[in-house]
Order: sequence, then C-alpha cells, then structure tokens
Amino acid sequence: MATANLGTLNSTTASQAVSLGGRTASVQLVISGSTSAQVQVSNDKTNWVNSGSAQTSSGVVDVSGAYQYLRVNNTYTSGTGVTITVCIRED
Repeated sequence: MATANLGTLNSTTASQAVSLGGRTASVQLVISGSTSAQVQVSNDKTNWVNSGSAQTSSGVVDVSGAYQYLRVNNTYTSGTGVTITVCIRED
C-alpha cells in the first residue's frame, strides 16, 4: 500500500491531487474545529466530482472506481483545519 500525506489545510482551498491510476484508496481525515472536507475524484485534473458526502468530523472515506486522481476540497471556518492522509491499494 502506498501512502501520501497531503498535509493540513487550514483555509478554504483544495489539496494537491494524488494519482490513483484507477486503484482504490482510503482517505483519513483528521478534522479540528469547524470545517467541511469533501473528497473529490477526477480523470483529467480539471473536472472534479464529489465522492461521498462532505465530512465535518474525523474519519475515513473509501474511494473506489476507475478514477485517475483524488483531492480533498476544504471549506474552512475555524480551528486548525483538516489533516489528510491517503492510502492507495497497490493491486
């Protein structure tokens, strides 16, 4: 399993994109304060679609499908934001 640490988002912004190459992934979100983190997927890094619901508390979001890229879009209001770790299955 490959792991990508996307760091902490503490403003209204999107994380850098991670290449999935059609593999499944688990996204761990550690949320502190009042923020909403939305996992998004894309095949071209231009047109992004939401994967599941926006998260307002810490947890793990599983992503499956033949997507090429993943990112987290953050809507920040207060606190320290969201820390993101992505684990990509290597099969």
